[in-house]
Amino acid sequence: NILTETYGASTSFTLILSVLLLFLNIVAVSFIVFIYRKLGRNEVKTVLLMGILALPLAVALIFYESMPMAVATVLMIVITMAFYSAGQIILINYPQRFYSYGLTAMIGGLINCFAAVGNVVASYGGGFIADNFGWRVLIVIWVVLIAVFVILALIAFPVWRRFLAKQK
Repeated sequence: NILTETYGASTSFTLILSVLLLFLNIVAVSFIVFIYRKLGRNEVKTVLLMGILALPLAVALIFYESMPMAVATVLMIVITMAFYSAGQIILINYPQRFYSYGLTAMIGGLINCFAAVGNVVASYGGGFIADNFGWRVLIVIWVVLIAVFVILALIAFPVWRRFLAKQK
């Protein structure tokens, strides 16, 4: 755990943070549903906003060793909340857009499949990278992945907007 290895945080403290994160993610989902509605119920625009929020925070996190533990912890929590809530928007709302094509279940299943594979790869791959190359390398990989996510969302945005216009 980055907090234990870098700052000497106790295991019980990091476990309490994990439990706290579960509750904070509920708040994040409530917030993103509000944002989603304000942005015209556009899934790509909403998750793009979360990526744009998370990217500079992840870049700042590269320098975690020179910041207080509280700052690094808040950065990690906000990044996690942004992507958890974005994932919920994709998981819950995106498949419904394909109802008229008879593809709701297939799209939902594919998203769940990719999410499950992503969780496994992130858990084991992230641990391997942190153990063998250090936390900074893992955080740089996160930054690159978030940047790729933002670029892909920017590319998808006009396509998604046309798709939504056809549904009205």
